[in-house]
Amino acid sequence: MSKGKIAIDAAKKLLSKLQAKSKDPDNLQGTAAQRKAEQAKQDKAVETAKEKLAKAKADDKQASVVGKKPTTKTPTAGKQPKPDEAPKVTMDKEAKKTLTRQRVKAPADKQAARDSDSPMIRNLQNQADIRTGGNRKKDLDPTQTKAEAGASAKRIGSDFTRQEQIGMQKSLDRQMGELEWYKKNQPNNNEQIAILRKEIAKLKKRGFLKVKDSYAPKKPAIEGATASGAKPKPKAKPFTGSKRAAFNAAKDKGAKTFTFEGQTFNTSAVAKQFADAEKRAGLNRGGAVKRAIGSADFRRGGMVLSTVDNRRNK
Repeated sequence: MSKGKIAIDAAKKLLSKLQAKSKDPDNLQGTAAQRKAEQAKQDKAVETAKEKLAKAKADDKQASVVGKKPTTKTPTAGKQPKPDEAPKVTMDKEAKKTLTRQRVKAPADKQAARDSDSPMIRNLQNQADIRTGGNRKKDLDPTQTKAEAGASAKRIGSDFTRQEQIGMQKSLDRQMGELEWYKKNQPNNNEQIAILRKEIAKLKKRGFLKVKDSYAPKKPAIEGATASGAKPKPKAKPFTGSKRAAFNAAKDKGAKTFTFEGQTFNTSAVAKQFADAEKRAGLNRGGAVKRAIGSADFRRGGMVLSTVDNRRNK
């Protein structure tokens, strides 16, 4: 409530109180002169209250006129049609209606159906809840209890432990076979034997592993394919590229000839063939690149390069 309305209400209450007091003859006491003077005083107070009420109304009216924004519309006779709303305003209203329907009205209707006195309505709503939200409990607790969750975690952990156990068993068998190989073929290689024994002891502490009575010697991968312990050199793969690549490789090495697809070619002769072919095709094998904008000077304005990329995204 505005200040003007509050002042008007206060002035009205005071005026009605003074009027009721002035009209009551029991309020006047004393002699006739004293009662006359008291009556005149009360009448004057009523007039003053009326003036205050009129002043409060005038001030409130003036404040409402001053606070009102001036209109820019041209006054016209008759009722004017309401202007169309902006598209964004219309979309916001529709979105609010949809959200209200989804988040307020629909849940309230579903809850009312669940609490309905009719068994048919309750059963229909229960079936709808099962189709849309799963077979949840009525108290909205999760379907899986703590005991069920613990059992599931134990099963997952047991499965992981089983897989880890299989891996450790394979590792133990491999290292026991490598240890037997070192004992048989390199009994003086104390460093590798000590490493293997240390790793085997770690594996035995980690899990319940089965240790066989005997293991077949297995050559470690670090010893390579030769008896001396050095890895064999990989065989050179045959060249499977193009003739140009074979020519470039021979040219870089400074070789006079090179082989491609079982045939031997002269490097100089092939270089001349490539050069003649490039000349006939008009290929540019080096030199300055031609500018796309030519000799035009775009720095002083008036001519602007296109900044739009019209290439299709591939």
